[in-house]
Amino acid sequence: MEEDKRLMDEEFEEFASRILRLPRKGAFENMLALHLILSVSMDPLRKVKMICEAAFMIDDGKLEIDEQQIEVIYRVALSFLNSSVTGEGAVSVAWSFPLTEENYDRYVASWHKSNLPIITLNRIIDYVGGRESFLYQTYGYELHPVVFNSLKNEFLSWAMPIVMKVYSKLTRLVDPEIYWGTLQSLRGGGERSEGFLG
Repeated sequence: MEEDKRLMDEEFEEFASRILRLPRKGAFENMLALHLILSVSMDPLRKVKMICEAAFMIDDGKLEIDEQQIEVIYRVALSFLNSSVTGEGAVSVAWSFPLTEENYDRYVASWHKSNLPIITLNRIIDYVGGRESFLYQTYGYELHPVVFNSLKNEFLSWAMPIVMKVYSKLTRLVDPEIYWGTLQSLRGGGERSEGFLG
């Protein structure tokens, strides 16, 4: 455990050192490029979170996106990412908003279309169909991992196409030389080569 922490500290120091050597021109673009580059290899939920955070960096109206929709996607992604897992493997969704019917309509209704029952490790709870009830059931009960993953996949299937369009718009805001400089810095230097990601 101590060895893992030491290795993580060393990796972070090396990463920070490389980032500090980036060209001073375009510090904002460097940070935006960093968000975009790092998001490529992340698992889908973290990718969604990182791209939303990159979009939040841009001044209002500059991207021509539905900013409220991006905020919804971000808050739901945070909810899934911060959900707690018990020792037995059950999961409770850590919704990042008050559990009300209005918030179900705002944050969940657009992507939650299935009528799967709520299954815990110990029992099946008939889905009563109420919007507020759904939030309490997924928050308060220890969900079976299959149910949690089904909800997460349903959300990602809806959110990912939206977020990738935002990603495409974000890439147009970064000077290609800064993008490649950031990429080379993350890769440990070297010359830019042709082909996919150097």
